[in-house]
Amino acid sequence: MSEREKSGMATSTKVILAVVGIGGVALLVCCGVAIWFFSQSFDVIENPDDVQAMADSIATIEIPAPYQPYRGMKFDLGVSMQMALFSRNGGNQQGAVVLMQMAAPGQQNDEQMKAQFRQQMQQSGQNQEINVESSETRTFVIDGEECDFEFVSGTDQSGNQVRQVTGVFPGRGGAAFLMVLEQEDNWDEDAVVQMIESITAE
Repeated sequence: MSEREKSGMATSTKVILAVVGIGGVALLVCCGVAIWFFSQSFDVIENPDDVQAMADSIATIEIPAPYQPYRGMKFDLGVSMQMALFSRNGGNQQGAVVLMQMAAPGQQNDEQMKAQFRQQMQQSGQNQEINVESSETRTFVIDGEECDFEFVSGTDQSGNQVRQVTGVFPGRGGAAFLMVLEQEDNWDEDAVVQMIESITAE
């Protein structure tokens, strides 16, 4: 196994842990569910077809071809969470696309979760592994709703140039979250923009 392959799998693991961390904080703040209970109660999905089906249940989205279904996680404790991770070449290289959705009874909780997703992104929940050099917020209209996505450029802890995109949008079953993390050499901004523009929950 090459050093690049090892690094790619480590990146996928970091992505999973980062997104689970955001989900746990959102649960704690919005719904009063203990993070320990959350961490003990999720199921890991490894079958690519099941990961794709989970992504489809969150929203319709055209994932760029290099990214393949890699891992999924879900749980349902009154508040439900599901996450689908697509990794470049099936986890053997750096780069990932993540779809995550959380839902709770009542519209107020759903709005609180959207706000919490945004707050965690702004407070370095996703940027803690990146030394941010530039950041731009772009607004996309998804199913008639204006949704902000943050486009970040910087370096990771190894000094590699990386790109990251994060945003919150209305999913089929509640507030949904998208994250893209990619090495500069593999970055295709047009493909990422087209992916965001393809999102619909209708």
